[in-house]
Amino acid sequence: DAGEPLHYGVITARILERGLWASTAATPDATVNGQISSDMRRHGAASAFVRVEPGVYAINDRVVPLPITIAATGASASEAYLDAAATVLAEYADRSPMHYTDITRRALETGLLDAAGKSHEATLYARVVADIDRLAAAGHRSRFTKHGNGLIGLSRWHKGNGDTSDESRATRDALLDSLLAMEPAEFELVVGQVLAEIGVDEIDVVAYHGDQGFDVRATLNAAASFPLRVLVQVKRWKRTVGATEVLRIRESASVDEHPMIVTTSGFTKAAVAEAASSGRQPVGLLAGSRLVSLMMDHSIGIQRRRHDVFEPVPPAPQLTFDN
Repeated sequence: DAGEPLHYGVITARILERGLWASTAATPDATVNGQISSDMRRHGAASAFVRVEPGVYAINDRVVPLPITIAATGASASEAYLDAAATVLAEYADRSPMHYTDITRRALETGLLDAAGKSHEATLYARVVADIDRLAAAGHRSRFTKHGNGLIGLSRWHKGNGDTSDESRATRDALLDSLLAMEPAEFELVVGQVLAEIGVDEIDVVAYHGDQGFDVRATLNAAASFPLRVLVQVKRWKRTVGATEVLRIRESASVDEHPMIVTTSGFTKAAVAEAASSGRQPVGLLAGSRLVSLMMDHSIGIQRRRHDVFEPVPPAPQLTFDN
């Protein structure tokens, strides 16, 4: 709406003034800056944001169509975008991924979204991506799948026919079993490696033996330029983590810390909802499936094998020599 780059402090103030977000955090501007920096770090040139100078951001007009007018962003508005996308994909996609701009256009044409002169494309795509990432981190599956270049599908189309090979599944199962069987000090080292790979440094570990895990007070250096204090609670559990644990870590975190739970199991739906509840400090969730994926991505506890690929080549030309 501003039509120009803004400092994250100004962005935060306008978000709160317009009621687009409610926060009880002592430093909500730090949260906004951290989220923008994290989005840029995860998505690179595909991020919706660009940094024009330290702390000052603009919209990436190569990704997001301008001008943007975003509808009210309460939970019901978010679900409206997700429900509209799911309905369009189910009724019009013929089990093939659709581009988010086509999904939005069809949703507007059929009245699933209220046009009212607004540009909904970026918001719909952001809602779908956030839903996929949030649920994957918590060990759940979104109803949507990403296929690159803005293409979206429904996960039910691929039920029982995922992209993960049997060999990869076996590796994941073996990694998870090894985490559960490790000595505490060894487990702590592995989790420390994973946290380091996602940008956490200055790690200070406090063990608690009765709960099969430990606490980590650390710094998450988002985009290598903006340090955020985090409280990470690691739970080596087989049972799922519930909402009570989310409430406990939120209460344990100091005003300048961002709470996060890492577990070898998963999270209940109530825990996921509580972690993202409106008006409360958000709690990061990292499930065992995502923990193992990060281990595989960064070759922690595994060894990559290379396979030779043989391809036919044309026969060598026949050479002739004059006497």
